[in-house]
Amino acid sequence: MNAIRPVVGQWYRGGTNELFEVVAIDDQDQTIEIQYFDGTVTEVDFDSWNEQLLDELIDGAQPLVHSARSIAAPLSFPGT
Repeated sequence: MNAIRPVVGQWYRGGTNELFEVVAIDDQDQTIEIQYFDGTVTEVDFDSWNEQLLDELIDGAQPLVHSARSIAAPLSFPGT
């Protein structure tokens, strides 16, 4: 199993299929602050970071990377 390093500003998909963005990394406290797509903010410790990611993301060693705009892109209608 490969470890995925958290990157501030990157989006990931968690083990229960929820989307979240890494918003801060605190090396001193060894925590990662994440914000879910619904706006909820929480912290995870370094040791449990990879445990919360989907297995296929860990095996592929590639985080799910999206901008908020690509996840919730506005609809466009003809003539608008």
